[in-house]
Amino acid sequence: MKPSNRSNQTMELTASRRTTQLPMSSTRQPMPSSLSLAAAHLGLVRSMRRIVFLLGVSCMLAHAVSAQRTVTDSPHIRVAHPESANPEQDCIRATGRHDLRFVGVAGFALDVPGVPDYQTRYWKINGVKVITGTSDVGDRGFNDAARNYARRYNAQLLKYLSTAQGPQCKDLTRRCSERLAAPMCSL
Repeated sequence: MKPSNRSNQTMELTASRRTTQLPMSSTRQPMPSSLSLAAAHLGLVRSMRRIVFLLGVSCMLAHAVSAQRTVTDSPHIRVAHPESANPEQDCIRATGRHDLRFVGVAGFALDVPGVPDYQTRYWKINGVKVITGTSDVGDRGFNDAARNYARRYNAQLLKYLSTAQGPQCKDLTRRCSERLAAPMCSL
């Protein structure tokens, strides 16, 4: 019996060396109930919806403010009777004065009729002058005539810009961009 007793003692010593005792605490954290998890999830979803809604509203307002700032900060021109004016002749006179700005009409946002790539191609170089008295409300006949005038003027200016090439055109464009700060111009 002694040999088995001794082997048992050896096993107990080896086992006690290999095992580490972990402290056992009696404080257990309670598992949250499924009801409190659902309430927390609902609160998070509602707050995310509010954030997305507020972000969307702020983006729309920022766009409206920047569009309005473009209309109000642009120089204006007076065209008393756009239905009887000659926009082609006015454009020729303006280019003779090195004025290469397009003509725009005011509304909710600035519109440059007849120039679909104005924002991406021309706005920094050429600029725009807005017809005074145009808006998205008011005299519809005047607004329609002004829009038609601007479309014809811009078509003539695009034609001029496409034929003007070389250093002369670059010099005119540079001088025009320097004059963009002028608050009023007349045709």
